[in-house]
Amino acid sequence: EMEAGQIGRIFYDYATNSYLKFMEGEDEVLEEERLEEELQKVFKDGMDEIDRKKSFIGELEEKMKEFGDDDEIEKLNGKLKKLIEEEKNIKKSEIQLEDRIKKNERIIEKIEKEEEEIQNEANELKDEQENLNEIVKNQKIDPEDYKELNQEKNNLLRELENLKNEKQLIVKNKNELKNEINDKNSQLENFKSNLLNIIPEEKIEDIEHFTNNKKENVRELEDYKIVLQEKLEELSINNKEADDHLSYLKEKLYTTGKLYLEKKELNELEHRRIRKEKDDLERECLKLYADTNSGLIQSQQLLRKSEMELTTLENKLKIEKEEIETFLCNFTIEYKNTCKKINDVKEAIIKEYENFNYK
Repeated sequence: EMEAGQIGRIFYDYATNSYLKFMEGEDEVLEEERLEEELQKVFKDGMDEIDRKKSFIGELEEKMKEFGDDDEIEKLNGKLKKLIEEEKNIKKSEIQLEDRIKKNERIIEKIEKEEEEIQNEANELKDEQENLNEIVKNQKIDPEDYKELNQEKNNLLRELENLKNEKQLIVKNKNELKNEINDKNSQLENFKSNLLNIIPEEKIEDIEHFTNNKKENVRELEDYKIVLQEKLEELSINNKEADDHLSYLKEKLYTTGKLYLEKKELNELEHRRIRKEKDDLERECLKLYADTNSGLIQSQQLLRKSEMELTTLENKLKIEKEEIETFLCNFTIEYKNTCKKINDVKEAIIKEYENFNYK
């Protein structure tokens, strides 16, 4: 408005002065030159502002051209596509890792199930071992039976030794009795043979008396012989009974010893078999436990490694996403601001130009 009023006054002065000059007959060229100078002076600041704004608009257009460069946009699109592809690959890897984790979890579950089955089998074998131990304990011949058999064996051996001594004594007595009988028989025969050879010098009464005494002695010897024979027969019977009892004891000792050895051998075989089964079971349990722990540790390590890889990929994806979002956000803001400034300048210029034309 100030410029419009100023221009109006300039034109008013120009028209007035020109008219006066015309009326006075002077040249109007100077007035026209003065009018042009005045108008240029008035519009100089506006033109400078217009030039400055045109220059600014040019700079903005150049900047927009830079942002609108096809190569730069292609690069950004390429980088964006690359990041999108990496994101897809990461998601694909994440799905694969999840599948591997689920697979490892199934493997761990299977291993735990096998471990539980092995533990149940071990418990069953342990129960079977306890049952076998109970059976061995309840067998007819157990360690206590061994002691009783050994004690009975020792008693039989002592009794056998006593019978041997008794038999030797009986044999000795028998031989002594035989010798004594033989001696008495010899004495009797000698007496009979010498009786006829005796030449009695005594009286007949003395001879008869001597003869009667000898007869009496003979009867006593014969009676003693009979007693000795009966005792000898008794000793023979006792000796036979001792021999039969000795044979019975030997047979019983042999049977007992054989039964003892058989039971001992069977018991030792059974114990060796149980011990072997127990050792095999323990080795198998240790092996299975080691294999189970090894598989579990490997699965856990693989799981931890997969989780670390997944975490690394997720962090990388997150960082790249943030960088892209930040870049796009800054680019969008700067582009919007630039467009707004350009539009504001254009609107201001258009408005200013319209005002100028209107005036």
